[in-house]
Amino acid sequence: MDLLFDTLTQDLLPSEAAVIKNDPSAVTYLETLRHLSAGDAGDEFDKEAQYLETSYNNNVKTLATLAEGGHRQFLSAAKNLSGFEQEYKSFSASSSKAAELKIDAEIPAQGNQRDTPALLLRNIDKVSEILELPTLTRACVTNGLYSEALDIVGHAKLLSSRYPNIKIIQKLLQEVLSVQSLLVNELLAQLTKTVKLPQIIKTISYLKRLPPFSDLASATESTRALHQVFFASRIAYIKSQLADIPHKDASDKYLKRYIEIVREHAFATITNFRLTFTDSGNESAGEFLRCIVLQLSQQLDEHLPNLNETQTANIWLQLAYCSQSMGRVGGEFGQVLVGLVKDENAEKEWSAAVEKQKEISISIA
Repeated sequence: MDLLFDTLTQDLLPSEAAVIKNDPSAVTYLETLRHLSAGDAGDEFDKEAQYLETSYNNNVKTLATLAEGGHRQFLSAAKNLSGFEQEYKSFSASSSKAAELKIDAEIPAQGNQRDTPALLLRNIDKVSEILELPTLTRACVTNGLYSEALDIVGHAKLLSSRYPNIKIIQKLLQEVLSVQSLLVNELLAQLTKTVKLPQIIKTISYLKRLPPFSDLASATESTRALHQVFFASRIAYIKSQLADIPHKDASDKYLKRYIEIVREHAFATITNFRLTFTDSGNESAGEFLRCIVLQLSQQLDEHLPNLNETQTANIWLQLAYCSQSMGRVGGEFGQVLVGLVKDENAEKEWSAAVEKQKEISISIA
């Protein structure tokens, strides 16, 4: 607690006292007073009072002189003060509007040649993303990300329609479309490999969105074309499996394995087709089965003459089971096959095989 400071500032506001307390000059003056004797302090106070009174009188005279000489200016300033406030508010509003207009004006101005480098620098990330679209599409196709590749193709087409007059955008679209052709080839290749039903469904859905299937006149034509592509691809797959059969010099073993492959993959092909295409496609399925049976009859014509009686009977029995299995998907082919095979005993062998099959079924039951 500082008694001297409190005594001198007791008539002041707390905020005023705080200013004095933090003033270095005031602190120095108080320290000087503390080191004075009582008599010297009284003299000092008298001098300060006289100095303050003199300063006060001088300030009054100065203000009076200013008021006498500049009263007209003061009156004019006071009169125009309210008008100045209104003008300032109007100027502030106009400035804000001008700033907005400047921002809008920058958009067409950005097309000026002198602004092109700065504009390019500001948008370098977006420009880089656009320029990388063909490379990114190819990377997606190569890595099996077909859905992502289709999204990029769609994005490139959108950019092309939005900016038809920008040559580089049109060139990028052509590059993306060239990669799109690679995507179509990759999807078609998927159907010629060992593939499960979920992947078949995805592949067909992708192909529907791509040319040439998406460019056909109607959905019916597109679906019919996809039917043909599906069966042609699966026939190519079945042929690749048949081509890998060993024992081609042993007709008995070769025919047994051949029939096993036909039974497994032809059945799976028809089943997957009906689960993938919910619409009717019996005509395409019938063409597929006729192709499979025709090739099977050609193999029988080639290898049956090399078999003995027992081996021939076993082959026909295996064919009876294969035909029965295909009958579960509407593809029973026994009588058609008999009509195609050149062996004059084919009808007799087939009937005996069917009877044998019935006997086995009864004995098992």
